[in-house]
Amino acid sequence: MKIETKQREDGLIEVHSPGVGLFRRAVNKGGLIGAGQRFGGLELLSQVTPLVLPKGVGGVVVSVEAHRRRPVGYRSVLFVLDPEGTAAASTSQDAQSAAA
Repeated sequence: MKIETKQREDGLIEVHSPGVGLFRRAVNKGGLIGAGQRFGGLELLSQVTPLVLPKGVGGVVVSVEAHRRRPVGYRSVLFVLDPEGTAAASTSQDAQSAAA
């Protein structure tokens, strides 16, 4: 299933559902997600299809629009990413690792 994304005027990126089914979310608000990373699954007729972020897309999850185990429609917004937040999140994680 092809994941579609859309960059909004404010620079944030919407990640859309590739079909209908129950969304099984694997990301949380504030989490960092990168290209090629699995962010959840779409369940339809007891079959779960893994959902992977497309190449060239990544960032910090700023809002989650679809909730766990809730029905979603084709092209429903699943969550919103801040691509500029990637560097800030990495720097913050590096600082936390260094402090430990």
